Amino acid sequence: MRTLIGCYNDGTGGDPLTLDDNPSADGEPIATVTARNGRSLVMAVEDADLWVRATEDETSGNPSERWIGLDRTDQATAAYVLQNWLAQLDDKP
Repeated sequence: MRTLIGCYNDGTGGDPLTLDDNPSADGEPIATVTARNGRSLVMAVEDADLWVRATEDETSGNPSERWIGLDRTDQATAAYVLQNWLAQLDDKP
C-alpha cells in the first residue's frame, strides 16, 4: 500500500493521500488511507479476509463496507482496493 500511495502521490506532484498503519488492539494489521478532501479508506485483516470501509467525508458519514478475500498477492490486493476507492473519489466532490 505504501508503494502504491507513494507512486500515486508522485504522479500527482503532491501528497493527496496519506497512510497511517498501526496494528489493532489484538495485533491484527490495520491501515487508514486519507484523501486531502477528508474521505478515508480503512483496511483491516481478519483471518483470511480483508475488511474495507470507505467513508464519504471527513465526519465518517455514509460508510460503505465490504469483505475481500486475500486470494491475490499483497500487491494485487492493495492495487485492487486502492484503485476502486480512487475511482470513487473521482466521482464525488
